[in-house]
Amino acid sequence: MVTHIGNYKGMVQCADGTENVIIMKNVKVVPGLVKNLFSLSTVMRNDWDLLTETSDDTKVLKIKKNDVEYNFDK
Repeated sequence: MVTHIGNYKGMVQCADGTENVIIMKNVKVVPGLVKNLFSLSTVMRNDWDLLTETSDDTKVLKIKKNDVEYNFDK
């Protein structure tokens, strides 16, 4: 059961070790949920492009909007 909906400001770590501030909107808090969930359909509805790339036998999921790109390799 969702107990709170709001914005979350946090840090993401990039592959090169740098960190960037990110703000996620309409985050839902579900106490007791074992894993954090990330909605790709919500990302796409908010005009982000969903991309995949394979290099060195490693698949990478990417989301991109304008000049901002995030890679998910784990």
